[in-house]
Amino acid sequence: MPGSFDLDNTTPPLWADAMTIGVYLYTPDADEPYFLFPNVQCLRIDAREGPEPPVARFEYLMDDTLAINLDWPSQFENLWPIDAQGPYVVNPDDRIVVMGQNPDGTPLILFDGFAQVPQVDLTPRTQRVTFTAVGVAIREWDQPVSGRTQRHSDPVGIQDTSGDSDVSVDLPCRFNPADTSVGGRGGYLPNRTPDGADTVASRGGGVSLTYPVFIDPGIERTPDPRGYWSISDAIKFLLAEYNSEQEYTGYPEFEALDALLQVEYAANGQPTLTTADAASAPLTIRDYDASNRPYPEVIADLLSYAGFVMRWDTQADANGLSATSLDFYRRDGASMSPLKSIFLDPAGTTTLDPSRNNVAHLHLARDGNSVVNAWQVETAQRLVEVSVILAPLFQPASDDATAANRNQFFRSSWNAATSASTRRRYRWYGADECGDGHWTASGSWSTSPFDFSAVFEPDDGTPSYTVRYRPGSQTLIAPDSNGNPLRADLSISFDYEGATSDLWDGTGTWQSIQGGWRLLSDRLGIEVTAEDPEQWSTGKGASATGGSGSTTAIVPGGDIRGVTWWAAPPQSSPCNGKQPVLRLTTVIRDDFRMPISAGKRLASPTAFARWRTADARDHFHYASIDRSSANYSQQSGDGTDPVIMRDDTAAAMAHAYQLRAAHEFPHLAGSVSIPYITTFYQIGDRIEQVIGRGVSFGTNIAQDQGELPTYPWIVAISWSFEGDRQATTLQLSDQRAEH
Repeated sequence: MPGSFDLDNTTPPLWADAMTIGVYLYTPDADEPYFLFPNVQCLRIDAREGPEPPVARFEYLMDDTLAINLDWPSQFENLWPIDAQGPYVVNPDDRIVVMGQNPDGTPLILFDGFAQVPQVDLTPRTQRVTFTAVGVAIREWDQPVSGRTQRHSDPVGIQDTSGDSDVSVDLPCRFNPADTSVGGRGGYLPNRTPDGADTVASRGGGVSLTYPVFIDPGIERTPDPRGYWSISDAIKFLLAEYNSEQEYTGYPEFEALDALLQVEYAANGQPTLTTADAASAPLTIRDYDASNRPYPEVIADLLSYAGFVMRWDTQADANGLSATSLDFYRRDGASMSPLKSIFLDPAGTTTLDPSRNNVAHLHLARDGNSVVNAWQVETAQRLVEVSVILAPLFQPASDDATAANRNQFFRSSWNAATSASTRRRYRWYGADECGDGHWTASGSWSTSPFDFSAVFEPDDGTPSYTVRYRPGSQTLIAPDSNGNPLRADLSISFDYEGATSDLWDGTGTWQSIQGGWRLLSDRLGIEVTAEDPEQWSTGKGASATGGSGSTTAIVPGGDIRGVTWWAAPPQSSPCNGKQPVLRLTTVIRDDFRMPISAGKRLASPTAFARWRTADARDHFHYASIDRSSANYSQQSGDGTDPVIMRDDTAAAMAHAYQLRAAHEFPHLAGSVSIPYITTFYQIGDRIEQVIGRGVSFGTNIAQDQGELPTYPWIVAISWSFEGDRQATTLQLSDQRAEH
């Protein structure tokens, strides 16, 4: 009698007698855990990959003779009502096991689940009572994900792995939340406990689980203790938090998850993926909120996006009791799932020999239209911190400095009729990116646009930026001594000799202006917000830097004469006959993203590169500090190259590689029917060939160059017991489980 799960991957039996199948009431803790329902027969069992538990369909044997001789119920009113009782009645939520027997006498468990849906079908001539049971894994849907376990984020608590510093809170269960700010806090933020500091928790039955928990994503500390959640990290957290006792279902050792759920790709630009040159990398999760969803659905969602799959597997344990486990496997070219074959004699064979055949029906279709073999990952625009010398975006006039004329520049004097040019005079200073017009240090009006070529260097003579507005950011890339991002800075100088509307050249003595201004929202520059620009305060406790180092404040009395010093600079100190100069340190956006793409490989069996783009603009960032920035030196700039503060290139490339691996080969969809019950084939197995016909099921090419072959997966299995026939139907890989 066939049916054992073959771990040695040998050939299956090619014929079999009908298997005796029993339906049992299952009570795991009872002395006799299995109670036979002799009046119930199983019609069909359907199992498929993914989070959904298996489903089984059952029917009562109803006959007046059986009722008289064996006291089996024969009328629907004895079976269907919710209050029906008796030893031959299956009640809602009864745990049902469908079981056969292996040749060695051990139990062969095909299904374990809970009766859920009783149904009556009554006609003038017949009555039929059936019910549906859902696999035992349905119990994992009873409690959705709610809140999260978070560790104290103080320096001592964050390293405490005992669990004493872990608190169950009602904050969202959101992995790697995306932030919309720039610089070191842009993109997706890590909020996992530090590497090597996983919680070690003891569970019932002597089980010990080691898994990460959440920490505050806003921590700013050097070195940064935060870790990014990978797929395996998140799955370990969910399993440990929501199935720690493994009452109904089990799962693999956590170490095995770390080893399996990695990106596998051809390293060093190799055209094929071979065991010799395969490289691996962890796959971090993009911003994902698991709140209010059953954890199996969350796990399936995280897995499917990158080509990994889960399934529920039910077998007998060492004591003969039913055991359902959650298994994981790959669905890409690096899969190591068992290879199986099916058997069909060559055409024209005169004698049908059951020992050489197990295919009763075969339906196959290879869908090359589904191939996506080249991927781009769309990241955020690259960010760069710069210091620019601002120019007046207005034309100063000497008579504006008179007391009578200054009144027009008071904010309180404006009304609906006040012109835009008046509102901007002595208040708007900018880079003039589009050449709208600015006042130069030489005292002339210029419409030359700001030159960013030193920041965005040309590529072999091709311009690397377009002339456009580039509004700055209030948050800088450079951090302070505590690791917190600095804020945009506006400083004033009276001895700067460089050009305006240009990058800062590193010279001059500068004093920061702490208030009375804001960034312009639509272009690179600032607006003076003081009521009277003639009394624009620099703030208390100000000092100056530059030249010989830290100096005393250079603004007399702390007030900037925002009209007089630009309209008619006095010959006395501090102007000495020259207009002051304003320097803005901020962050601007490049016109290009990070160049993240994974092109078509030789192994993809199509002549065309079929590109798709994954939107990851809120996750992957590249942030640098330009040589012009006032913070360049303190961030260890070498005087030549930008200081790279954040570079998500490796994580973004791993993302592109895994997307390509999950979609670069055609789906071979179809079904294979075997005219008996067999458990030799399992969900997740790969079908290699039809022995007897010499037909390979391979879906890629270049095996002669070392490429690992890929084959279709078994994604669903059905066992049918209806009528006088038994059959096993294998459903081969299709797109239903794809994200």
